[in-house]
Amino acid sequence: MASLTLLNIGVLPGYRWHSMGRLWRRPLIGELVMALTTRTGMGFALRRGNPRGLPRAYLDNMFAHHDRGTKRAILAFYRNTDDMGAMTEAFGAALAPHRVPALVLWGMQDPYVPVRYAEMQRRFFAVEEVRLLQDSGHWPMIDNPAATRDAVLPFPKQRLPAAHERPSP
Repeated sequence: MASLTLLNIGVLPGYRWHSMGRLWRRPLIGELVMALTTRTGMGFALRRGNPRGLPRAYLDNMFAHHDRGTKRAILAFYRNTDDMGAMTEAFGAALAPHRVPALVLWGMQDPYVPVRYAEMQRRFFAVEEVRLLQDSGHWPMIDNPAATRDAVLPFPKQRLPAAHERPSP
């Protein structure tokens, strides 16, 4: 693996599900929450995790894809992942000896995966930079695409050999 870019995710020691995730994990309650989710309600809930807001077209697209299959997949994921922290720590332990170069980009206002996890990635990866976006939330690539692009694009390019160093085909 040449490098890794982490956007508001990574190895999450001690992670506990966010409030909506805890509801989704509960039989019947999760189904009820899904059934009662309206476009307006989804927009309101997502504003909590994205202080810059999300573009209306993105929210509309998200809601359009919030169909029965997606709802079932969300519930299955949350119900079949009992301890996200322990699961990611196991993956982190397997990856740590390889010291994979990593860029960590995190929206500081993320209520689902708190920013305290950004610096923790240094325990598992050869983190070259942790970049925190002050006014971004859970999806910095959506709420602040320019800052995300400016942070992410140079990182893998720095690892590519120059044209004169590449083996010829």
